[in-house]
Amino acid sequence: MACQKSSGNRKGLISLFERLRKFRKIFFLLDFDGTISTIVKNPENAKPIPGAVETLNAIGRKRNLAAAVVSGREISFLRKFFGNSVILVGIHGGEISAGGKTKTFRIGKNEKKILGEILKLAEVSGISGIYVERKKISIAVHYRNVKKTDVFAVSKLRRKILRKIQNAKLEMKRGKKVFEIMPAGVGKLKAVKLLVKMKKGFKPVFMGDDETDEEVFAMKSVIGVKVGRRNSQTAAKFFISSPDEVNRFLRRFL
Repeated sequence: MACQKSSGNRKGLISLFERLRKFRKIFFLLDFDGTISTIVKNPENAKPIPGAVETLNAIGRKRNLAAAVVSGREISFLRKFFGNSVILVGIHGGEISAGGKTKTFRIGKNEKKILGEILKLAEVSGISGIYVERKKISIAVHYRNVKKTDVFAVSKLRRKILRKIQNAKLEMKRGKKVFEIMPAGVGKLKAVKLLVKMKKGFKPVFMGDDETDEEVFAMKSVIGVKVGRRNSQTAAKFFISSPDEVNRFLRRFL
């Protein structure tokens, strides 16, 4: 594998592999979309790239390795692919499934009511190409298929939603062509901190491609790996080019 270097202190994959070899136990935590699954126009059609499921399930069964998928997806979606050897975090930390047990963040009645109002607001927006995804404790508005001429309408909808949640215990998270309204305080950072405590003694390595992954990349105890373009502004210290490259890299540890 050729060493892929970028500007500043970004390291190549060879240096990443050599660094990880120093640790007796490694905990691989990965985002789903854009990391072990390619980005697709319709979120419902997303699935892991060939080989990724087998790789992560195998890592999860190793005594000196551990695997987790930390995603905005719901656990009910992720569990279709991964066995119990893989820890699952859904809805950006709103759900956690480990050891055969799943815990879901609880939201108040007022927040449920407002989420219902936001759902209706988004569904009747009249924006062609928009996809509104209702989850257990959140609502995601995807606009990847919206025409450029309607981008202003998406921004207008986003501002309306922000005004609606300003006095509620809700917040908006933004990703690639999507924004999501969810309980305040729920996030990948909090979830990863919990998982790192669960896997004490393992060196955590987090791989992701989206804005919601940046707070995890910034953790001092975590080795952050950005998936995608090398000129991205990121707190990650390493880059990897694609989901296929992620799978090939992980296979080296089996």
